[in-house]
Amino acid sequence: MGAAVGRGSHEGIFRTGVAAFVLTIGFMNGAALLFFTANDWLVSLYIRDNPAVSTVAATLVIMGGIFQLSDDIQVVAVGGLAGFVGRKRANAYRPVFVLGRDSADELSAGVHI
Repeated sequence: MGAAVGRGSHEGIFRTGVAAFVLTIGFMNGAALLFFTANDWLVSLYIRDNPAVSTVAATLVIMGGIFQLSDDIQVVAVGGLAGFVGRKRANAYRPVFVLGRDSADELSAGVHI
C-alpha cells in the first residue's frame, strides 16, 4: 500500500487494501474452520493422558478460532494504515481492548517500533 500511496494511485491503494483483506479473511476462515471442526484432534496432538484437560482445551481451541477472525482483520487494517499514514500515526488508531489496555503494547514488552 505504501508504494501505491507514493505513486498517488488511488486505484492501487484500493486494490491493495481489498487484496489484503480478501487474502486474510480467506486464510483465517480456513484456519478457523480447522479449529472448529478438528478441535479435538488438534488437542490430541498435545494432550493424551488427561481427558478432563482435553475437554477444556478443545473448547478453548474453538474460542481461539473465533478470536483469529477478528484479530487478523484488525492486524491487516492497522498494517494498511501504516502504509497509508505512516507507522507512528497508524499506532494511534489501534483499538483498545476490553480492559482498557492495548495488547500489542503489552506483548511488545517495551519495544517501540
